[in-house]
Amino acid sequence: MTQKALLGRTWLRLLGSLRRRPGELETASDRSHERYRRAALSGSTMLLGRVLSAVSSLLTVRLTFHYLGAERYGMWMTISSVVLMLGSADLGLSNGLVNLIADAAGRGDERRAGGMALNRHTVGALAAAAAVLVGAGAALAASPTAADRSGRCDARVARVADHRARRLRR
Repeated sequence: MTQKALLGRTWLRLLGSLRRRPGELETASDRSHERYRRAALSGSTMLLGRVLSAVSSLLTVRLTFHYLGAERYGMWMTISSVVLMLGSADLGLSNGLVNLIADAAGRGDERRAGGMALNRHTVGALAAAAAVLVGAGAALAASPTAADRSGRCDARVARVADHRARRLRR
């Protein structure tokens, strides 16, 4: 059998396992197929989510850039990047929580598993609050003086008015 035919059979078997309804899982083979089915469903759902996220990002870039302008768009992207980095920097708490909850679930101790999840969310909320305070302090430290700010606003209003006047002339 050629490699292409083997790949095609594997792909068809994978699609068939996605359509299969979970039934009685009496044999080891049935449980194995159910694990593969769930893994395939999880993977395909994750892939679809990533594709939709990428498409929506590409569509909104043009709209946002046109609406905000180059300078504001750059600031927006910087702030968004920092927020995304902070969101993914959970110091390994999520991975540790998965292991602890799996251990508690394996022992049948659902109360302990729920308590661990609550503790993780509490620590995450405290870390987020600390990040907000640090960010607010940095923003206040970097904010321009009132005179500088009013000069920028006047220049920005003039640019917007000029841009609108040019659009009306067309």
